[in-house]
Amino acid sequence: MDSITFKNFRQFKDETTFELKNINILVGKNNSGKSTLTKGLRLYLDNLKNLKINLADIHTTKAKDESGKDMYIGRRYTPFFRMVNAFNNPHLGTYGRAFSKESKDDYILFSARFGHIVIETIVSRYYRGDDGNIVDCFNKSSAPISQITISDDNMASRCILNFEKHIQTIEIDARENSVLYKVWEKNIEEIQSRYRRIRPDGYIWDETDKWRIDRFNLYLSVKHKEFIKFEIDLLHDTFEGSIDDAFDCGSDCSFYLYPTLLKYALYNCGESLAFYYHICEENSMLHELGNVMEDQETGTDYSHDFLEDVFTKTRDDLTHFINQAQVEYIEAHSVTHSIVYNGSDKNDYMAQTILHYLNENIRENDPEKEFVEDWMMKYDIGEDFEIESIGGECYKLGIIEDVDHPENITPLLDKGVGSNQIMILLLQLATIMHKNRGASVPPMVIIEEPEQNLHPKLQSCLADLFREVYLYPLKQNKNSRGISFIIETHSEYLVRKSQVLVAKREQTDANPFTVFYMEKGKEPREIRYQDSGVFYDDFGEGFYDEAISLTEEIV
Repeated sequence: MDSITFKNFRQFKDETTFELKNINILVGKNNSGKSTLTKGLRLYLDNLKNLKINLADIHTTKAKDESGKDMYIGRRYTPFFRMVNAFNNPHLGTYGRAFSKESKDDYILFSARFGHIVIETIVSRYYRGDDGNIVDCFNKSSAPISQITISDDNMASRCILNFEKHIQTIEIDARENSVLYKVWEKNIEEIQSRYRRIRPDGYIWDETDKWRIDRFNLYLSVKHKEFIKFEIDLLHDTFEGSIDDAFDCGSDCSFYLYPTLLKYALYNCGESLAFYYHICEENSMLHELGNVMEDQETGTDYSHDFLEDVFTKTRDDLTHFINQAQVEYIEAHSVTHSIVYNGSDKNDYMAQTILHYLNENIRENDPEKEFVEDWMMKYDIGEDFEIESIGGECYKLGIIEDVDHPENITPLLDKGVGSNQIMILLLQLATIMHKNRGASVPPMVIIEEPEQNLHPKLQSCLADLFREVYLYPLKQNKNSRGISFIIETHSEYLVRKSQVLVAKREQTDANPFTVFYMEKGKEPREIRYQDSGVFYDDFGEGFYDEAISLTEEIV
């Protein structure tokens, strides 16, 4: 995910976009929007990946014919966006808790960019029920999706699915030098090769077909400034096949909403665009394209092939992006004051961390195990660790202070709260690294206040830690992307150390750090780094200036 946008979502009343980089550090006062960003990102991605078609949201419309019998008219479909049951539940609960208290609108907007494609979703507060009455979802755990928009910068196209009006709008740039224009030109060449005839004097054009090509080229030169825009029935034309399939599955329906939309809606864009020129006389480009690309001898219509391809790539690319997108969440947590950790206790954060680590089957000589050992020494916790399983349900985690004397094991609990916090973080990061080893698109890791209970010097080391984990996939595959981070923090030392790392990096290395400063009621600001590590922009009051203010007060 390259960016995330919100409007009317909690603190973000106005449309707010975060251009995400590799290591994103969020700083600011309490209730300034740091958690709003991470909750919104997790919520939207969870709906993109996991929201299923609910048969209860599909309504068949009927009417009586002249004899009084039921006459099938069609189906109406309103998908619902869920505010609960997201992975690593962001604890929003209802539409009302997600909605900005300062907004006078009646919708929430989510938008995410994946490479060259943007998918935007508008979630409304109200919808019309089967009885015709307006239903208010303010206190409900889900709310209707009124519109989804898929935009592809590469193809200069946009597909808008309006579930209130049940209309699908297709927009595509057909101007000169646009992708569609170039595709047309390429296919004109293919058409020319199809219509060549062998004569004694070699390859020549059939005169009728040559006239069609010349006429079409004339339209290309005259009409190239137009955009193509048209509307089709959303349910009948777009989802009839998928809805029929859903009904066939019955209660076992497992169609995921967004992938189904991509499969049918974007495929239908190409189908409809190919069909459009047959029925739209005023659109000269498409109408003439139809005349040119239909083989008069065989009746074969070649237009479908390349017009569908225009949207097929959008569909395939976005499906790939959504499937590959992953978020891992490491929340702020308290330390379990116990020597034995119960793996069946979902509220025991340390137990769940150990369980996930063991499930990854990380071996003694794996680089992820060495990663944990290395950072244990940097944080002065010990040189190695040992996990003892008790009946496969409970665990002990012991610290080996000296690998030359592995028999001397200290329970982690005896090492202090800060060491416990860091061990949890190291084990979780090692698990994520191992799980995504070799992945073409590593996950984004959201970490909430990792500096808890750490000495200032050790807080500054967190910047080194996150940079090393970010670079981990790149060392295995230079064409891979690094493990990205969003870090909520109040640590001045972590931010200061990021400045040092920016200043000391090789000039050929890109700066992986980005800082967003959040202020309640104001637009979040990106704090930009100079190559020297110094910031171009100033922080707000109460962060960097607080220590200086207190010193001046003493003096």
